[in-house]
Amino acid sequence: MSSNRDYCMLCEDICSSHQEICTICGEELVERPQESSQQRTSINSTSNNHDSLQQRVSFMLQQGNDMGLVEEWEEAPPEAMDPQMAASKHLPTSKECLDRIPRIKIDTTSAILYEATVEVEYKNDEKIEKISFDATIGEFEPHPPFHIVGELHRCSNIFGKRPLSKIESTPTEKLIVFMERGEITFVEKCKNAKSIGAKAVICSNSQPIWPYIMKDSAGKASSDDIPIVMVKRSDGNRIKQVIRQNQNVKVKIEAKKCSSDCIICTEKFQIGDSVMRLPLCSHVFHEECCMSWLTKHNTCPFCRRELPTDNKEYESERRRMGRSHAGSSQSNDGLAEDQWETIFG
Repeated sequence: MSSNRDYCMLCEDICSSHQEICTICGEELVERPQESSQQRTSINSTSNNHDSLQQRVSFMLQQGNDMGLVEEWEEAPPEAMDPQMAASKHLPTSKECLDRIPRIKIDTTSAILYEATVEVEYKNDEKIEKISFDATIGEFEPHPPFHIVGELHRCSNIFGKRPLSKIESTPTEKLIVFMERGEITFVEKCKNAKSIGAKAVICSNSQPIWPYIMKDSAGKASSDDIPIVMVKRSDGNRIKQVIRQNQNVKVKIEAKKCSSDCIICTEKFQIGDSVMRLPLCSHVFHEECCMSWLTKHNTCPFCRRELPTDNKEYESERRRMGRSHAGSSQSNDGLAEDQWETIFG
């Protein structure tokens, strides 16, 4: 590899701390561009013009001071002469947010290796509405992939404890039941739901922790059980509202293997690695890579979804603009007053 292959075209800067990618933006490094004599002449000319411009501005400010038009003469800042010299306004992610993002150790059944979604469909004033939610899978059998479509009903006991009442559903539709976390294990919820004919369980988290990993600590799961996925608390409340206000609510659950690379360092996740899964977009990175980025930026390294900062003025402006992604003017879903409820559910 050439020793000059250390230039980032996106950042327009030299990166010497990594051999292949820029540690700031993840762009592949290339050889440093060679300056032609024409470019050097242009740069010198620009520098001369810059000096000349600053001299003229300084002279005008001095003249204004002599005439009493300004109270105090001061030299124009460098960024006024050349906007490219202005410092970037990156803000670190809130320390509280960083502390609340779970660190996950990868093993062979880790939910981190899969992505799951729940899509709820219902009729609203003769119009079909669809809402999609991110979900996590149970780290026990049956393992993904799975794709299940059916009719969604609230379980007669919200925690799935027996005895459970039979649920009348459309004969042609599979029954999928909605429960909440608590009182019994996730495996028991699946077995109890199966006893009334359900084909899958959607479980809502009951605590503001997201993502939450469902485990089988007692080792009682089997391949004959039905799948279970979890949504965060705020999404679970939305689903309960839809079930309560509508009939014939349809749902689609899908879980599949996802990319198992850290896009920051481009290394594959290995068994035993500690990773962080960001709460809003669910993108996953090595803990060391992610912390290196988030302690300097408040955005996802991949999709630029914004996370909270400790800067009150910045946060106030972000809420006023309804912005969810860096560089965007407004979001589709808006930002709730309680940023932690929005993020961690």
